[in-house]
Amino acid sequence: MIKYIFSFVFFNVTVSLMAQVADSIAVPDTVEYGFNISGSADIYYRVGTNNAPSQTYLILENKKIGLGSFNCLMEYDQKRYGAIIHLAAGPRAEQFYNVDENDFLKYVRESYAFANITHRLKVNAGTMVAMPGYEVDEPNQNPLYSTSYLNTLTPAIYTGVWATYDLSSKWKVLLGGFNDTDRRIDLTKDKHLGMMLTFENNDLTASISNFSGKETYGLINVTDVLLDYEVNEKNKWALEILHNYINQESVENRYYGINLYYTHAIKGSSELSFRAEYLHDKNGVGFGVEKNSLYGLTAGAKFRILDHFVFMPEVRFDASSKPTYINDIGDLEQKVLSLVLGMSYVFGSE
Repeated sequence: MIKYIFSFVFFNVTVSLMAQVADSIAVPDTVEYGFNISGSADIYYRVGTNNAPSQTYLILENKKIGLGSFNCLMEYDQKRYGAIIHLAAGPRAEQFYNVDENDFLKYVRESYAFANITHRLKVNAGTMVAMPGYEVDEPNQNPLYSTSYLNTLTPAIYTGVWATYDLSSKWKVLLGGFNDTDRRIDLTKDKHLGMMLTFENNDLTASISNFSGKETYGLINVTDVLLDYEVNEKNKWALEILHNYINQESVENRYYGINLYYTHAIKGSSELSFRAEYLHDKNGVGFGVEKNSLYGLTAGAKFRILDHFVFMPEVRFDASSKPTYINDIGDLEQKVLSLVLGMSYVFGSE
């Protein structure tokens, strides 16, 4: 516990100095390019009725202070071209991005260069976060600290070449070719095709995406539909529907699910959030139990403290149609109630 607290404090001091350096070299507003540094670090405390760690990524330890991850995002934008490097370390990075088993690459979450060919066409090459999903990895940018079943099971990163094209002021399309999911270095000769169509106006964002190709273990096809609707300044709804199909040695595996989010602003930058989720895991891909349905209800809050700190308490209830959740003696349970207290330190622009 002491080493986590020390690491958290040390990181906060370090990144604060980095942010001050970045501010000192920032380009004037009249210039159309610039360099920016931002990031976060988070810790948490969780207690669950199963007296064991959670089974969603990030895996949340039980009855101890745990470290989430350190994140540092460096962006350079020179109007017509630019680059992004996003470094991540800690348990969350280990669980999401460390499949390459490379001492350096495991710390690189995003790293890509881009060029604006025209005012509508943008070409990118490198590693980006995966297309599907309402949730992101930094908890301070999510409505809740813990992540959903869908976020746990979907790919985290794609590496390849992709382009985005503005069809109009409201419609945008993305098309690209990629390596194996969650890998910077490809293990198969076969490539993957990724595409996403997005509609966005003042209060509604809607998208549908698909990612398909051949992995080392077989064929994969992920389809995601996302709706994000801002009712007014204080209330926002979001809906995500996802289907993942895997054909492994002629054996079909699939899971699908739906997440519903509601966020209500209460005062300043503070807010209350709720998430209801359902996942059907036909072949036990995610949790090792076949023909299993999982349900989740989470209620939490987000409070901004002294500009740089975000406190995120939440209560989470998980249930399943079959015994799924491991307890402290190795048995499986069907229901788990958890209390999570998360704290993030953020610097730069979010």
